[in-house]
Order: sequence, then C-alpha cells, then structure tokens
Amino acid sequence: ELSDLNLMPDGVVIESIYDNLNHLNQSVSLNSNVFSNLITDSIVDLNTALAGDSYLIKIEKNIHLTKPIEILNVFSKKCSVFTRILIELSTNSRIKVIETIKNNSSEGVQINHVLATKLARDAELNLFSYLSGSGLSCTGISTLLSEVGHGASLSSNLLVDLNGFFRRQVFAKLAEEHANIALKGIVLTKDKGHIDNTITI
Repeated sequence: ELSDLNLMPDGVVIESIYDNLNHLNQSVSLNSNVFSNLITDSIVDLNTALAGDSYLIKIEKNIHLTKPIEILNVFSKKCSVFTRILIELSTNSRIKVIETIKNNSSEGVQINHVLATKLARDAELNLFSYLSGSGLSCTGISTLLSEVGHGASLSSNLLVDLNGFFRRQVFAKLAEEHANIALKGIVLTKDKGHIDNTITI
C-alpha cells in the first residue's frame, strides 16, 4: 500500500506474478530455463517453492529511465520470508534499481531472497543493493541470478551493514560477445557476525 505502480512511465511494467497468472509461465521460464544449465542450488529451489511475494519488472525496448526503481523490503518482527523479483530488460533499455533489505526486528529474521535479471542486447542495469539492520540476528541468503546478452552491461554495487550470518551469492551468465558485468561491494560486520559472498560467472 506504500507503492503506486500507476506512476510508472510508458514502457515500464511492474506487477505481482501471483496476481497476474497469465505472466506466471513467462516468469517461471525466465528463472528455470535460463539458469538451469548454470546452477543447481537448493537455496534457489527452496525460494522457488516457497516465495510468497514475487514481482516482475519488465522494461520495453529503447526505454531509458532517468529515475531509479526502488525495491524496499523491511522486516519488523520475527519471521521467515521468501521473496523474489524478476527483472527483464529489452533491447537497448537502461534502468537503475535500488534494492534494500532492512531488518528492524528485535527478535531476528530468516531471509531467502532471489533477484533474477535478464538483459537483452545492449541493455544496461545499474543495481545498488543495501542490506542493513538495527535489529537482532539476521540469517539468510540473497541471490543474484543474471543472464547478460550481447553488448549488455550489469553493474552491481553491494553494501552490507547488519548483524548475524548472511551470504550474498551471484550466478552470472555472460551469454554472448561483449557482455559485461562489474561486481563491487563493501561489507561491515558487527560483533560476531559472519557475512560472505560467493560468485560464479
């Protein structure tokens, strides 16, 4: 209720997959067919089975957004959550995405989050991911899956500043010539927290 998807400009589609079942086959295809030859990961499989909130962001051909799209997940009580976002960029489209996972729970949370992206020819995605929290222990995994097409570019910038045990894993497929990916990040651990990153390209 804090979001107004009607404010999206022409050429940008953002909708709940489970509220729009006509897109379900397309969205499942984006996840399974694209990445099945790249990874076998039980955490991603678990997310596929249990994701309660799942959204599709589709950018049409030649759309260049000047303002970023923000994805905000805030957890204020003890819970176990499975979330999924699918981003599909058409040919020569460009967007910036701010993805925030914030733990405010006083009892701790368990998170399994998947962001899957597919970039067509000459598309460009600038992604900033911020994992933070003032609450108690946060346990979980955030997964970035990406297929990058001919001449397309993905820039991922990560800032982690939270308590607990957390992993950020990246599976990227540079599918065609001149595909490019840049991965950057800063991790701030607290107390006895353990934060790590795994990368497969």
